[in-house]
Amino acid sequence: MKRVSGNTVALLILLFVVGGLTGQASDNDKGYFFVHLSDPQYGFLDGDRSHDREVSMMDTVVGFVNRMKPPFIVVTGDFVNQSHNDVQVAAWKESLSAIDPDIQVYMVPGNHDIGNKPDKAAYDRYESFYGDTKFSFRYGNDAFIGIDSNPLKNGDSIRERDQYEWLETQLDKVRDAGNLFVFMHHPLFLKKVTEKEKYSNLNQAMRDRYLSLFKKYGVDVVLTGHYHNTASAEVDGVRMFTAGAVGRALGSGFSGVNIVRVGDRRVNVSYVELARLPHMSEDPVHCSYKGLVMAGYQGWFNAEGDGLKRGFYHYKDKRTGTFRPGAASVDMWPDMSEYAQSYPTEFRMEDGSVATVFSSADKSTTDLHFRWMREYGLDGVFMQRFVVEIKGKSGQRHFNQVLNNAVKASVANGRAMSLMYDLSGMNARDWRRVLDDVDNLSHSGLFTPMVNPAYLYHNGRPLVAVWGAGFNDRRRYGLDEIDSIVTGLRNRGYSVLLGVPTCWRTLTSDTESDPRLHDIISRCDIVMPWFVGRYDEQSFDRHMASVTADMEWCIERNIDYVPLAFPGFTWKNMKGPDATSIPRNGGSFLQKQLDAYISGGASMIYVAMFDEIDEGTAIFKCAQIVPIPSDGSIFVPSDTENDRYLRIVGKASEALKKRESKKIIILSDL
Repeated sequence: MKRVSGNTVALLILLFVVGGLTGQASDNDKGYFFVHLSDPQYGFLDGDRSHDREVSMMDTVVGFVNRMKPPFIVVTGDFVNQSHNDVQVAAWKESLSAIDPDIQVYMVPGNHDIGNKPDKAAYDRYESFYGDTKFSFRYGNDAFIGIDSNPLKNGDSIRERDQYEWLETQLDKVRDAGNLFVFMHHPLFLKKVTEKEKYSNLNQAMRDRYLSLFKKYGVDVVLTGHYHNTASAEVDGVRMFTAGAVGRALGSGFSGVNIVRVGDRRVNVSYVELARLPHMSEDPVHCSYKGLVMAGYQGWFNAEGDGLKRGFYHYKDKRTGTFRPGAASVDMWPDMSEYAQSYPTEFRMEDGSVATVFSSADKSTTDLHFRWMREYGLDGVFMQRFVVEIKGKSGQRHFNQVLNNAVKASVANGRAMSLMYDLSGMNARDWRRVLDDVDNLSHSGLFTPMVNPAYLYHNGRPLVAVWGAGFNDRRRYGLDEIDSIVTGLRNRGYSVLLGVPTCWRTLTSDTESDPRLHDIISRCDIVMPWFVGRYDEQSFDRHMASVTADMEWCIERNIDYVPLAFPGFTWKNMKGPDATSIPRNGGSFLQKQLDAYISGGASMIYVAMFDEIDEGTAIFKCAQIVPIPSDGSIFVPSDTENDRYLRIVGKASEALKKRESKKIIILSDL
């Protein structure tokens, strides 16, 4: 390598550290955003006795839009619960007055704003309070039209006819629009165009009438409310999104707003709960992996009764398909003392009590796990998405639910999160599913800071990890498929972390000998070798020499390197009593790895895993007292305090940041 002066090296390190820890990254889909909200419905929560809670909810929305300053917002009706209630109307207008005057507000009426069977006096009253019942405007190259859907629902044929003619005239004027949006209170339908008419949708005749018009003039997006829950559908290129309520949510819904991102390539509509709005910004909160200690998050455990009908998935014995004394696939048992929701099993404790477990699909589980991350200082997690799981409806439903819960929990607890696609078990044709899944999640706003400020960026782009490249264990896919995935992700604007075997650098032992692996790695941002099960505490020192050589190889090629640490290993219930196990030694094994990586110059660390009790690598709280053992279900009790491994990882994160900050302090004096 070319020699440079000491001051030059110091300056390069300073720029590297400062950029890694504080650099800003921009959204990878340029454009603008606006906010669509519906059904604040002041007075609904407390039966018209008060509207204080709705005002507080709307204050959250107002605070968000004033801080983020979208060019406009659109409200699709039901501002108040009683159209004739002057106090509710005054409170709603006061909330609107708090919005920055530079932000335009457009509104169309809901049924509660004029009544289910409004007469001329009702419309006169509405217009005296709020203005016209419809609107049409352009922003940039895009067009926006709002209509009063009440005549479509209540059978006022004269008003519906007149408005239809006005709407068609407006649509004809904006044929040249880049994107064409239509807003109204009532959804045409919620999920299927053939669904029965109910209170929450329109009749079939009106659906057909307006869908035909929308298709004729190329309407791209229709945004509605009324349902107090979310729904979406697409018919012949017309995308329809029903927002939940700012006020009282119904069913399984939650209060929130639609954030609509209009970019160069696509319109993304994301429904965001009110609790996340104060945390949102245009720029990612977590701008680099550097300086962070992250863990893998499997999130694959189900339980009988969690609503997903997957049984005790990943707890149960694979041979018998059961989870009972003598049949289990997990070696460790979670400490259930803090879980809000637990699920009974057939196992018993020594005192005769029922042994319970958690479900990863349960929101309260995710909330607790991310709270532990915050309390103990773990910076965040890579959310595992197993290709063989997400290609099926059941697995996709489960992992989407876990991911949605994790987004909320990571934002609420200030933790970073990133996707990791695990290719284990994938066949050669399934590589496209990775890119399709990324595209779908991108459309939901997962990678957009405005929607998900918790997502981890690296080198100015959202970071996506792909695990399982170059292993020589007879996988049904190879480097051709890995190359296609990496190329597809890079072309889409993502940074890529590639998970590879331990001996990736030398192309020996557990690694394919094909040098193309190095070519693929060279096009990635980060390389992460898999070390689980490769050494124990006694043999780690010899392994560390290989880690040092890995780092040097990456430095020469300007690739970031993340070493992996794990607390121990056991899978005897899954593989049999003679299966490999690596002792935890009360945390000293994990501590030794983390200390060596930090002192050896690692700028980021991956811990396997947060919740992996199948293979005994979990760092979350595991039980010291476990269910009664029997052959096939002998559980390993925690060998130390239930939070020791979380504390060890948190201290490592603190030490890593302290080391990086010292570099900044020392070099700032140059």
